[in-house]
This record gives sequence, C-alpha cells and structure tokens, in this order.
Amino acid sequence: MGGVDSIEKNRQWDSKPLFEDRDFPADSSVLYRGGQRFGVQWKRPWMISKNPVFIEDGTAYNDVDQGDLGNCWFLSSVACLAVSKQKELLSHVIPKDQGFGPEYNGKFKFNFWQYGKFVEVVVDDRLPTYNGKLIYGRNAEQPHEYWVPLLEKACAKLYGNYNVLDGGRIHTALVDLTGGLGEMVPLKEQISDSDITDLLLRSQKLNSFMGGSVFVKQFGNRELVQESGLVEGHAYTILKVKEVNTSKGKIVLLHIRNPHGKGEWKGAWSDMSAEWKTLSAEEKKEMFKIEDDGEFCYLSRISVSDFRKNFDELELCHLRPEGLSEGNTGSLDKVQWKIIEHRGKWDRLSSAGGPPISFMSKKFWSNPQIELKVPPSTQATTVVISLFEVDDYLKKSEVDISIGFSVFQFANGKKPERLTADNYYEFSPRMVQSSGVSWPYRERTRRFALESGDYMIVPYTSRVGQEASFYIRIFAESSGISPITITETRGSSVSPDPETSTSSEIAALNKAFDANSGKVNAIDAAELIDVLSAGLEAEGKAIRYSVETCRCLISMSLSQTSKGLIDKNGLHRVWAELTTWREAFRLIDKDNSKTIDAKELKNLFDIIELTTSPATTDALIKRYGGKNEKVSEDDFLQGVCKAVQLRGKYLELHRKGKIDIELNEWMTFGLSI
Repeated sequence: MGGVDSIEKNRQWDSKPLFEDRDFPADSSVLYRGGQRFGVQWKRPWMISKNPVFIEDGTAYNDVDQGDLGNCWFLSSVACLAVSKQKELLSHVIPKDQGFGPEYNGKFKFNFWQYGKFVEVVVDDRLPTYNGKLIYGRNAEQPHEYWVPLLEKACAKLYGNYNVLDGGRIHTALVDLTGGLGEMVPLKEQISDSDITDLLLRSQKLNSFMGGSVFVKQFGNRELVQESGLVEGHAYTILKVKEVNTSKGKIVLLHIRNPHGKGEWKGAWSDMSAEWKTLSAEEKKEMFKIEDDGEFCYLSRISVSDFRKNFDELELCHLRPEGLSEGNTGSLDKVQWKIIEHRGKWDRLSSAGGPPISFMSKKFWSNPQIELKVPPSTQATTVVISLFEVDDYLKKSEVDISIGFSVFQFANGKKPERLTADNYYEFSPRMVQSSGVSWPYRERTRRFALESGDYMIVPYTSRVGQEASFYIRIFAESSGISPITITETRGSSVSPDPETSTSSEIAALNKAFDANSGKVNAIDAAELIDVLSAGLEAEGKAIRYSVETCRCLISMSLSQTSKGLIDKNGLHRVWAELTTWREAFRLIDKDNSKTIDAKELKNLFDIIELTTSPATTDALIKRYGGKNEKVSEDDFLQGVCKAVQLRGKYLELHRKGKIDIELNEWMTFGLSI
C-alpha cells in the first residue's frame, strides 16, 4: 500500500491508461448540492500530492477528518472501526494489495454489507478538489494519505452520490461497514444514568461500536458551535469507555472524538479542567492526551448527566446479538446463534396490508407471514428479530416508510397454512411480542425471550398500500444441549386482498377518474369528491367528502403535481389511506354516532400508530371539535392528514439531526395553526 517518491512516477501515471468509472462520473451531478459545485476539479491523488499513499502505517481514527459535507455520521463510524482492536473488520472493508505502487491502475475496491451479504464497490481515484485541495473527507495531518477520501467516494457511489450522504445515522453506517445489529437509545427519554453506564460498559466488553448525536436546536443552524464546545447537527465517535480511580472514588470516563478533528468539549473533564487533578499521574498518562485533537471525555455519574443533557441520542452497533440493551442481564460468555434470513416485498395490491388495526381485517393478514418454530427447552429462548426496509437511497427526499412487525404464538401446536381474517378465531393466535410503534428508519431490531412453540412473524408498513422490499434476519440462541431450529416456511406474496381493493371499487374509481382527468390525466380536489364518491358508492356507501378534506388527501400523495393535482397512481394511494382511516374510525365509533370525542380520538390515533400526547389531541379537538367537542369523520380525515404530514416531517428532520424539540411539542404547534 505504499506510495511513490519520484516526480517521474507521476509523469508515468499521466501517460498510463487509468480506470475511469462510467457509473460514477467525475462531474457536478454527483456532488453535494449545498456545497462547492462551481470551479471543482476532479484530480487523482498523484495530481494533488507529490508522494501519495493509500494507507500509511495502518489505519487510525485520527486519519479521519470531515470536509465540507454533512457526513459526520459515516466518518464517525469509520473512526469507530479504525480505533477497534478488531482490525480485520476494517481490513475486510478495505481489501489489501491496493495502492500507488506497481499495482496502481486508478481503480480501488471496497466492501459494504447490504442486507445479508457484502458487496464490492469499485471506484476510480478521481476526487473532487477546489483550489487544489480535497473538498470532502481527508486526513488533515497527513494529506498525502488517501484511504479516507476513497472510502468516502465508494460510500457515495453505493448510496447514489455525495449529496445523499449529507445527513444520516451512525448506526446505519456501522451496520453497512460490519453487518452488525443497530440500536438507538434516546437520551431525552426515561433512562437512568446507571442504565446508560451499564450499557456503555457492557457494549464495550462485547466489542460493540458506539457514537453520540447532537441534534440541531434551531432549524437552519446546523454545525453551530455551542458554548459547551459541541457542534449541533453532529455525530461523535465514542472511542473508549473506562472505569478509573480518582481521589473521590471510581468513575467512568467516555473518550469521544469529533470527526472535524478540532474543537473540544469545554465542560467537566475537558482539557485542563480541575477534575483531572483527582486522577493519579499514572492514570492520567495512560488514559488521555491533553491537546487540541478533537477528543474529550466525561465523568459517568455527573457527566453521564451532562451527556444526556448535551447529547440527544446514543447509537450502537453490536457484532453479537447479546449486546442489545433490552434484556442485558446474565453472563457475557459467548453463546452460539442460529441465523436465518428472508427477503420479501410489500406489494401495493397484494401484500401491503398495513399495521394491525384489527385482527379481523383482511388487509392486515395480506402482509407477508414468516413461520418460526422454537422447539422444547427447559427455559425461554433468546430470539433477536431484525427487520430492514431495503432502501433506495436516491429517494431519501420522499416520505419515509415506517416499518414494524408483530409476533403471534399458536396454541397447542395448532396452526394453519396461513393466517387470515376468516380463520383467526379458529386458531386464535396470541400477539405475544411486537416491534413497538413503527418508525421510518431503515432497521427495526428487537430482542425477545420466547417459550417453546409455533410462532408467526408478520412484518408490515405503517400504512396500507406502501410498496417496498424488505430483508429480515432472525437470530436464535442455541445451547450445546438442545440446539434451536428456526425454519422460514412462508412466502410473502398472496392473491390480492378483496378488502383492500375490490375489482368493483377500483373499476368505479378508474372510470370516474378517466371521466374527470382530461388531457392532463390528473384531477383536482373538486373532481376528487366525485371520484371518491363513485368508489364509495360501489362499496355501498353514500358519502361525499368536503373539498377541504380532498385537498388534504391530495397533499398526502407523493404523486401530486406542483398545481395540486394527482394522477391515477396517486388516487390509488389516497384510496388505500382512506380505507385504513375509515375502518379505524368505524372501530372507534362503536355507537355509530358518526362522531368521536377526545378519548376516542386518542384511541384512534393509537390504532393507526400516530403517537400523540393529550395536548396534541386537545389541539385537534379545539380545531375541529366545535362547541360539542366532537369530531366528524370528515374533520377527522383533515386532522389525520395534517398529523401524518407533521409527524413525517418531524421524523425526517430528526433523522438528519436538524431538530431538537419534542415530537408532541411539534405536533401541538402544527395542529394549532
């Protein structure tokens, strides 16, 4: 992986045919849209540095410095691997026998984990520069070393371009680099300092990777340096967690690095702070350097509180399932795990049945079903279920799909070929576990203790008709005495669900759409009233929604035009959403009064997985409830459209670390205006 020590070698390279990647062009189309785009020149390392090297004296965390791109989440993850004692992990991502020696041909190869397997990503070494300097990732101390910018380029190609790398999650990158299990721990929720400390120490003992995120406190002020020295909208690498002795007793210190490589924490245990005097000279020398290197540390019992106060999220990636925080008790001895994998799809017309609103719903049981068998054992078996939505990274700007899963147990070994609304009461499975409220991140991983028996896992999207591919992997703890067997026996495709879209309803919708769409092949809110009425009439319902409700429904569609029109695909999505919400309303409106009160509205939001606070529900009642504080179906549809959009926007900003207020505060404010 060596370099060159001669200008003559550079001239030789200039005349040598070198690899050019046609799939990732060296032009402005792949650059970060919010950064330097004009005047950018793409140069190979030997055109930038006199003596370039790929890797010099091994990979180290301080090789990793961020440039003018908001991908601290990725670079922090790279630093995690670079500091790890498990050098084979980063060596697998960055294959050997590459560099600027005799083997050099302008081509570099990297490996990333993608949904069950590592894939090779090949790039050329043309890098974007401005005024002769790299504009993205680099090694600031040794600018002639190029493994960081080339790995970053490979990630940009994997995701689609550099722009897509602007904003992300640490655990997502760590999973892509290792194939581990991602976990997020919100630090603003109810979790004790001791629990955080235990999780950090346990995770380090299991060689898990860790990072911390600071969200933006005021929208639009990303990369703002706080008085504390922390940077908003930024991700940090947790390099070390260690219990040390001080003159005041034992404490736990976190050693954390800013991928900018500069700017340090100014609070307790910052460089030159009084707390350092409580450490012995030997302990101090062993633990930390005191210099402006972008590293800082925290005191557990006090500074874990500071950590919770100043950081918003702890992100982890576990190489072993026992690292997951839920159920972290017992022995840390290595156990054997049996793993199965399954790839499937939620198809809009056949297998995207949405969440478990009702177990008598034909829609829900149209979702993929995966059978799980836990054989007899003297104790419960630990099972980890990890569900992924297979991302199209170039579509990150669109509304995220929230995913989740439910786990059902059959009684006495009695099970059907497939669960349906028609045989649900016959077999009466119990929903014994779930992933909790579905969320819009790529991965949903949970750990359970399951008794022996037959189970069915049902993965779903949070709304009916959302189309996406998924990948699920299941880990089961296996003892040497009674090995655990898990068998995937259920495919993910079924015949179209008549409750989701009957032929008569769809035919009526399409006919009415064609009659109203005209030459533009799209309809507006006023025309949507007639089109929906036609579909509802085919269902046997005489309902006409208001024009405002139809405007709200159109605003939910990804297929709306700049003029507020929707095409036929958008109509079908609106119909799927409308069907889900109408059924939820009917389930709550038990007295058939055609209205619901505040308590019923809260229950309804829980059913469609829109977590709200009493203040949020009050805001909706105040806006739509009138004198009697009762909400009609028409008004409910307007409210839920606004609530869904507000929640989606919040989660998008939250995912990118661009917002700091609580979800319920955001929802209450948005629903009141």
